[in-house]
Amino acid sequence: MDRKQYIILSILAAFNGERSIFGAYHVLQGKKSSQTIQDHALFMISAYFGLFPKWSRDDFIFEVKKLIDLNYIEKINNDRVKLTKFGIQTYEQKKDTNGFAHDLNGWKYHKWSDIVWLRLALYIQSLSFLMSKESKFYPLTQRYSVQQWVKKNLPKDSEIQKQQFVQLHNELKSILDDCETEQAEAFTYQLSSKNHIGKTKKQIAEVMATSEDIVALLHISVIHKICNLAQNVTVYPMLHLFVNEIEGQVMLTDSTKKTYELIQKGLSLNDIMKLRQLKKSTIEDHIVEMAYADVPFPYKLFITEKEENEIIQCINQLRTTKLRVIKEQLNDTVTYFMIRLVIAIRKVRYES
Repeated sequence: MDRKQYIILSILAAFNGERSIFGAYHVLQGKKSSQTIQDHALFMISAYFGLFPKWSRDDFIFEVKKLIDLNYIEKINNDRVKLTKFGIQTYEQKKDTNGFAHDLNGWKYHKWSDIVWLRLALYIQSLSFLMSKESKFYPLTQRYSVQQWVKKNLPKDSEIQKQQFVQLHNELKSILDDCETEQAEAFTYQLSSKNHIGKTKKQIAEVMATSEDIVALLHISVIHKICNLAQNVTVYPMLHLFVNEIEGQVMLTDSTKKTYELIQKGLSLNDIMKLRQLKKSTIEDHIVEMAYADVPFPYKLFITEKEENEIIQCINQLRTTKLRVIKEQLNDTVTYFMIRLVIAIRKVRYES
């Protein structure tokens, strides 16, 4: 079982046959929809969001077929699978050798990963050349916004440049020392300096005798680790410069953001339906999405305390979050929307 297969199995194990395999595909691809926003919290798979954004549907199906051929998973209907006994046993055994997965937080950092990496890599390259008194060189990225950010933040004083270079080295070494060897290699091999041109992922894959997908996976795990640890400006004052814009970002789909803004203005569900000319079920999806995204909103406008308590009691008694099973035990005034809302509130605010 390679690292890529381990990640796919982590999602499928969490789904346990309750979601289509394509739910896993959308999570790995980083598709931001009401469903993936709900799935990431309900099944606790936030770490894996957006890890393979370039995968096509066929790429993913190919990976799933390999897992079936290896007897790690089995079909339970057309597009749903469960881990086999052998799959569960092997997956559990591989947890100790896949510590890199603990560094992943795709839900929080996937939007920023590429930006943080390019800024950091270009900053290091720039410092390296400037310290050698060379101001003209071919930048490793042509992305204008990244070049402008680096230009704005680079110090002009040569002594400060040296201090920053040493500080960056020490902070990165501290983080990489806590990584697996292959993580550190996938990250450092891509860095460029005056005397060294960084390798491509394809070249690194050849050196490490693995696939480009796995190199990308290991690399992104280090970026996520940096994004997380460097929030501490006291311990990582230099790296914090590259991540200080991340905090406070809210993950909502564009349509849900519009509904959220209207709720914040005090509009009722019916008012929003009329104003936006959307179905009631669509607005309800938006409200559930807000709950999973853990944004502040007055959810008790949509459910009474009595209804909420009845649903909670039913969930606790049945020990399930399957909507149909819960609905059958409650009176007709309790809707599927109310059940979904309560599950979301409990999952995010009380269990995370």
